Amino acid sequence: MEDVTEAATLAQTLEAIGESGSFDLNTDRWDESMRSMPGRVPFLDPEEIRSAREFCGLDADVDAPLIECAGRIASNRPLARLAWHASRCLYDYPEPVDFPRWPPMHAADGKHAADGKHAAAGTRAALSDSAEDGAAQIEPGAWFLIIALSMVPRVTATHERLGVPGDVTRQTCRQIACFAGNYRTGTRGGVGIYAKQMFWLRHYTDGRLYRLGRFEYMLKRLHDAVVLFRHRETGDYLALAADRGRYDRAGYEVAAPTGDREGGAYAFTATLALNSDCAIGHPIDPAGVVLRDPVRVDYADWQRTLGPGDTVIDLHIPADGRMDPDSCIDSMRRAVDFFAHRFPERPARSFWCSSWIFGPQLERILSERSNLVRYLKQCYLLPVPSGGGSLWFVYLDDHVDHVAAPRDNPLQAAVSDFLAAGGRWRDAGMVYPVDRLDRFGSEPFRSSWSRALSLVRGPAQ
Repeated sequence: MEDVTEAATLAQTLEAIGESGSFDLNTDRWDESMRSMPGRVPFLDPEEIRSAREFCGLDADVDAPLIECAGRIASNRPLARLAWHASRCLYDYPEPVDFPRWPPMHAADGKHAADGKHAAAGTRAALSDSAEDGAAQIEPGAWFLIIALSMVPRVTATHERLGVPGDVTRQTCRQIACFAGNYRTGTRGGVGIYAKQMFWLRHYTDGRLYRLGRFEYMLKRLHDAVVLFRHRETGDYLALAADRGRYDRAGYEVAAPTGDREGGAYAFTATLALNSDCAIGHPIDPAGVVLRDPVRVDYADWQRTLGPGDTVIDLHIPADGRMDPDSCIDSMRRAVDFFAHRFPERPARSFWCSSWIFGPQLERILSERSNLVRYLKQCYLLPVPSGGGSLWFVYLDDHVDHVAAPRDNPLQAAVSDFLAAGGRWRDAGMVYPVDRLDRFGSEPFRSSWSRALSLVRGPAQ
């Protein structure tokens, strides 16, 4: 493939497509991108698009709009430069890039965009032909989906270097289809990916995040200050809340000492002291609330199994598939084996996750037979600060009117009713020790909670 040294500056490129303004384009890397840019950008080739699309599990009906969009980019050198730079920024450069702050790609057809005489008319219809041409518009997200698909050769190369099985590579790349599914649902049939989800794809090309059955996982160092203990005789688990965390009367975390409209003004601040012979702190009920009265955990009876700085298996939940118990436990067992075999130098004794999936309100608004509720009851839940941003995953919209929120599926209907009634939306965290996987399905932490609490003392005792 012939390489071409691109001399155009970023400012010239933006002017050529009728864009101006302040964008997060990683400008310091532009010259490096131009020096490496080939004459033909490989991920704009129709066969490359078909191959990557199939590998990621996308339906063939996206081929035509993606190939049409890629053709417009490839035939317009300024657009091709931006596409190449976007791929390099997303996958190769260490600096984070905020893709929602990239140009909205208003440029119309190649003729106008190339000479810079066509200014966009305020619509986010990316790369659409001029209105008189009568051609269908390309979805704005199609641009990002093409960039996203360029991860496939990078993920494949990384996994081959690490000795990751090919079936895991293919499963891992299916996240592209999950994101494209979000876009299709949220735009009522559009082809693309939301710009706000692009950053996540870097985890795959760097070899951090792997799809293993129903869930995705990566190893991470725990920064949260929760401490988990296991009783030496009974095997029961008990977590203590982070020092200086603020909680309302119900035991849910609040972000500031001002107010909480469901639980009232914040009621108490937790303390945590890790002494030489014991820990003194506020226990966390496995249903995800912190108790106001502190307890003493004696190291002679309890072993600390998790704390800040420890490695955990960070669990993430893709948007596709059911969360039936068999699929969940099979995936978690696969994850334990995978990381123990591939990364033995980083042993992990617990799973960890923070998500709306574990929000305590779900137990009240969904059927106890729902897979979400059945799964969260198996885990040791932990309170986390909640700002409501996770509602995007329910509605695929950042600006939902809680009163008139959509009810297109049972989950949306339940959440919309809850919010319309004045309910407070909360996220939650969860921890699941690896040595309790054999008891998955028995609600192991809730069923033993009364006994675990009886095995600790008051701080003055």
